[in-house]
Amino acid sequence: MQTWWRRSLYAIAGLVLLTAGLALWLVLSFDGERFQRAAVDWMSTQHARTLVFDGPVTLQLWPQPAVAVQRVSLSEPGQPQQVFARIERAALSLKLRPLLLQREVVVDHVSASGAMLRFSRDAAGVRNVDDLLGRVTADSAPRTGPALRIDSLELRDAELELDDAAAGLRGRISVRLLELGAFGPGLVTPLQLQAQAAMSEPSLQAALELDAGLSLLPAPQMDASPVLQLDGTSLRLRGDGFDVEGLDAALQARVIRMAYGVGQGRGESQVEIHGLQLQFGGRRLGWQIDSGEMALSRLTLDVLQRKLQLEQLALQLQGRRESGTLAVQLRWPSLAVHGDRLQGSALEGGLQLGGDARLQLRLKSQSPQGAFERITLPELQLAIDGQFGSSAVAGELAATLVIEPQPRAVDLQALTLKLRLDEPTLVPLQLALDGHLRLSPEAGSGRLDGRVNEQRVEARLDARFDRPRPLIDLQASSGTLDLDRFTAPARRGAAPAPAAANQALNLQPLRWADARLQVSVSRLLRAPYRIDALELLAQVDDGVLDLRRLAGRAWGGRFDASGRADAVSGNLALRLRAEDVDLRNLLADTTGHDGLRGRARIDADLRSRGASVGALRAALNGSARLTLRPAALRGVDLPQTLRGWRSAAATGSDTVTSEAARQTEFSELQGSFAVRNGIARNDDLAGRSEFLSLGGEGTIDLAQGRLDYLLRARVINTAGGRAGPEMVLLNGVTVPVELHGPFGNIEWQVRWGTVTAAVAARSVPNVAVGTVSGVARGATGVARGATGVVRGAGGVLRSVPGALTPAPR
Repeated sequence: MQTWWRRSLYAIAGLVLLTAGLALWLVLSFDGERFQRAAVDWMSTQHARTLVFDGPVTLQLWPQPAVAVQRVSLSEPGQPQQVFARIERAALSLKLRPLLLQREVVVDHVSASGAMLRFSRDAAGVRNVDDLLGRVTADSAPRTGPALRIDSLELRDAELELDDAAAGLRGRISVRLLELGAFGPGLVTPLQLQAQAAMSEPSLQAALELDAGLSLLPAPQMDASPVLQLDGTSLRLRGDGFDVEGLDAALQARVIRMAYGVGQGRGESQVEIHGLQLQFGGRRLGWQIDSGEMALSRLTLDVLQRKLQLEQLALQLQGRRESGTLAVQLRWPSLAVHGDRLQGSALEGGLQLGGDARLQLRLKSQSPQGAFERITLPELQLAIDGQFGSSAVAGELAATLVIEPQPRAVDLQALTLKLRLDEPTLVPLQLALDGHLRLSPEAGSGRLDGRVNEQRVEARLDARFDRPRPLIDLQASSGTLDLDRFTAPARRGAAPAPAAANQALNLQPLRWADARLQVSVSRLLRAPYRIDALELLAQVDDGVLDLRRLAGRAWGGRFDASGRADAVSGNLALRLRAEDVDLRNLLADTTGHDGLRGRARIDADLRSRGASVGALRAALNGSARLTLRPAALRGVDLPQTLRGWRSAAATGSDTVTSEAARQTEFSELQGSFAVRNGIARNDDLAGRSEFLSLGGEGTIDLAQGRLDYLLRARVINTAGGRAGPEMVLLNGVTVPVELHGPFGNIEWQVRWGTVTAAVAARSVPNVAVGTVSGVARGATGVARGATGVVRGAGGVLRSVPGALTPAPR
């Protein structure tokens, strides 16, 4: 027994020594460069990719045989300069026998940190990972050699860059942890993912957690796509995305199966989902979604087999906003389509708004009909009933809904909308529209024709959704469009009122979508405005509105405008040319000022920015020019006022009473304005009438609605006698007239002391001119008046040191 025991110990010791020696031999004889060459050759031969080792390759035997590498990169297939993946540190547990004997790389386990992977797919569905997943080649001939197989994978602090044109995905996913079991075609592996998504398409900034069983199933036939399957999927998203703030979504599904490649250009044509439950919440469009849930017992879509099956689709949603509540329900119990055979149940649902605003929508249809290519839900009806404060709305929308699984589109055919909006203080709004609407993931189109309060309207709409921002192309036209039938009439001169100045200006909707707009209206009415032959041509691109043309006939003339509005910077610009417009009505309708009349030509180039109407006026800059032929200053008849200058001077008051029935007429009046920070300054006013030559300077405060101006009226042409004897004394005298005050209540003042001093200095020459020119009949009285003025002028001259000097003849 002891001999047996000793022999056993000797055998064990020999085995240990042999094992230790073998391990020592493996470590000492391991050729890292040989391993690199083998791996590089294998990757180049099997996948046409370049594998680069920038760090050492070492072999370890404890706790398990493994190869450790540093700074390894792998190229895109056929593009050695384009990096597909990169790893800072990694350890690969290898099966050594295939490596040493057959020079084959069989990976048992991979652990890595600092990894980066780029995934891309073009619009045709070709991906940069298809060769690694054993994808069938385009000519249906499988690649030679084994596909890459990894029994387990662990990644930490990795990044995945996505550029998927076919799915519309672009962005980056930062992976904190990724664990996979046996990975490769035909294998099932546990999948655990903890990551942070920073996506630009779709917009998503969220934390992601995923647990599932992952399978890469072989294609069912040679020319078909391989299949990806997730079992027991649990997905959690928290952050901001899909136009939802504070998104919190949790998805569970028993099975998700889909084609992950492209077979003969047919795209991803297979999807199958079992036992799906989705709970979600967040904030969108001001609504807080407290609880949302979608349940789906089964969904099967196989385009090649012309098969669609849907069981127990249900959607419920509860939300709130301020004092309002929201509830949505939708149910579609069953739909089964296989080729030309179809059976299913009707669709039904509803929406309820509660609180201060009440709205109820009820949706129902008849049982579906048709075949796989056109699944028809006839007699789809939406009943509308609501109350918004004192306003009530009621109506009905009816259409035939057509669903096309390929190419994934829906049609609303024979669409009719009848709607009535009642407001106690307004004329009821009644819509009666017909048309159709078609929507797909990539595009949309529609047409609407009908009447709005018995006014004919027509609109055509096309849209593109396969872009970072949707593109909407709208063409609309109308005959007479009377907006007073829809809203309360605008109050004349209401524009500068404080309420209007505080009105917010929000340009952010320009960032929601790009657009091309073409609108024409034969006659647009909105008291006190009326515009005939209105034409609008505009474009919105990346948050910038380019108003190419806004033209029409208004205020008795024509106008043509263009401009620009930038939602990012908040800048606005307007270029305007108006011809032969009635300036009195234009100013009265837009500013409330009724002090200037005539047929006008206006040229303006203005810029501004601000968050409200008042801020826009205060920040207005640019230039403008105004020409009036003929023209009139309303409120005061200057020639008549000047004829009574002696009596007015005697009263000691410089204020001139303004009367609406009086005005000073000119054959022409023109001037230019430099606008800075909402204040228009003018110093080149020029006007002429029978007895006056007019100049002036001053400011117009557009933000405050105030005028401060000095008119210089020089008396001329009194020699003929028609001006009257009082005006003869003022011949050649420049009379200062000051205008001050808010629009609609402007105060006129004439500095009579200055006028009297100037008359005294020129009295004798004025009398002589009047006499020589044939004013003999009134010369005696004029001379007496002049003598009296001269006698009393000394005190005036002494009291007015800045009296006007005589103007040159």
